[in-house]
Amino acid sequence: MNYRVRRATLDDAPAIEAVCRAGSQFSELSQNLAPKEILDAVNDYWYNPDQLAQDIPHSGKWQGYYVAVDDDGEVVGATCGCVNDDGTGQLLCLFINPTLLRHGIGSALVNTLSDEQIELGAIRQLVYVAKGNLIALPFYKSVGFQIVEEKPRVGYGVPEDAGLFEWAMTRPLTIKSTDF
Repeated sequence: MNYRVRRATLDDAPAIEAVCRAGSQFSELSQNLAPKEILDAVNDYWYNPDQLAQDIPHSGKWQGYYVAVDDDGEVVGATCGCVNDDGTGQLLCLFINPTLLRHGIGSALVNTLSDEQIELGAIRQLVYVAKGNLIALPFYKSVGFQIVEEKPRVGYGVPEDAGLFEWAMTRPLTIKSTDF
C-alpha cells in the first residue's frame, strides 16, 4: 500500500473524524476497554466539526493534525500533538483505518510528528494509552515508549467514577527519523 503523510487541512475534518472514530471504536470496543456510551462521549468531545476546526490548524507549538493519505487521496490515518513548555512533546492521538494496521502508517505519522517536536525543542515524548489496550501497547513499545505511570482516566467525556485507567508512556526524543 502506498501512502504519504502531510499536514491536515480543514477540508480533511470529515475524514479525520471518520478515521479517529473508527480507530477508537476498533481498539477500545473490541477489547472491552470502555463502555460504548463513554467511548461515544469521548469521540463526541474530540472528533466533532467544531473541535476539529480548532485543532487541525498548526500554530506555534500546537502542531495540529497530520494525516496519512493513500494514492486516491483518502485519509487512512491521523495524528495530532503539541510541545509543552517543559520540553515534553505530546502525542495526543494516533488512529489508523483498522483494516490497514501494520502497514507502517502509524510509524510514519509518529515519525513526522516527532521530527517536528524535536525542531520545536522537545526532548521527550508522552502518550496516554488506555490500560489494557493490547493493540496500541506493542506498537508504542516498538518505537521506544515505556510505561511510567498508571492513572485514572477522567475528563473529556469520561466521568470521574468510570473506574477506567490509562498508562502514561514516555520516550526520549533525540534523533530525528530523517537523520538515520
